[in-house]
Amino acid sequence: MKENAAYNEQFVGECLKKIRKAPDAEEGLNQLLRFLGERLECDRVYVFEEMDRQHIHNTYEWCRSHVSSGIQELPYVAKKDLYPWYERLADGENIIEPDVESLLKSDPLIYEFLQRQNIRSVILSL
Repeated sequence: MKENAAYNEQFVGECLKKIRKAPDAEEGLNQLLRFLGERLECDRVYVFEEMDRQHIHNTYEWCRSHVSSGIQELPYVAKKDLYPWYERLADGENIIEPDVESLLKSDPLIYEFLQRQNIRSVILSL
């Protein structure tokens, strides 16, 4: 338990350093996304911002060098496309799904949404 807490503290500290060292907030966010993507071995890291009660907007993205950008194909998302996940996120829960294929039967709408984006695993947080 202490090892996890120490690792988490170090990880959060490294994230904060990326932001503080940047010349401005936007560059800090871009550096943070790169750090998260590389450290967590992701292909993409997105930031979505709420636009209104029904939509979120894809405003920032980091992609691994061999991965094409998805921000143009996924500029806006209707919250209903992520239901019931959006409700869980709004309640402060994180979503960690290491295998999107496992959603085929349990959450076919979410599965279809993620499959269209060629997403094989996902971590979501608000």
